[in-house]
Amino acid sequence: MSEALIDVIILAGGKGTRLQSVVSEVPKPLAPVAGRPFLDYQFDLLQAAPSLGRVVLAIGHLAERVIAHYSGDRKPPFDLAFAVETELLGTAGAVRNALPLTSSAQVLVLNGDSIFHWDIEALRARHRQSGAQATISLLEVEDVSRYGAVTVEDGFVTSFQEKSEVARPGTINAGVYLFERAVLERIAANQAVSMERDVLPGLAARRAIAALAFKSGFIDIGLPETYKLAETFIPRLLERGPPKA
Repeated sequence: MSEALIDVIILAGGKGTRLQSVVSEVPKPLAPVAGRPFLDYQFDLLQAAPSLGRVVLAIGHLAERVIAHYSGDRKPPFDLAFAVETELLGTAGAVRNALPLTSSAQVLVLNGDSIFHWDIEALRARHRQSGAQATISLLEVEDVSRYGAVTVEDGFVTSFQEKSEVARPGTINAGVYLFERAVLERIAANQAVSMERDVLPGLAARRAIAALAFKSGFIDIGLPETYKLAETFIPRLLERGPPKA
């Protein structure tokens, strides 16, 4: 039995302040990596998903350039819509702003400035099995200090730890979330709300977030040094084939 289509919201509205020294003329989602905009690689992964519905880009900074780029001949081969912030709404606020452009009972949310080889069908299977209100992707890394760590017990997230200056191996939130629509509808509309500070900790306290760890490389382009690494990292990542959860 085939599953219903699932809509996707990609958070792609940040200013990319720390990246300005190397990419200043285009919004961060369009930063060129190996000859293509970074966001194109997220689109490549989405196109492989058999249950893909509508994709909504939650954009703000230089939004008109993103819209212009993905119009005409560059329009991807799936239903693409744009939710534009007129003021800064935070990560959860941006998702809430984009929500009316979606219709699925569950919504996939992606960070638009990081990538790893995730699997939407594996996330959906874990979400269905767990009965949770949200399911998040996790990755094991050698140093959690830049990202913050995630604590998991019996397959459910119990806490999110802040970034620190202490380098150590551990588990991080990889920035791919599957939410029940009702969770996102409870976020206050037209207000600045943080997913990381205002939404996820409360769900974790109720053991309402299921975890799914992937075995994959991971990169974000938030810093000049990681952006430079993406030039060779991303093509190699996508050549490896489907990831393993």
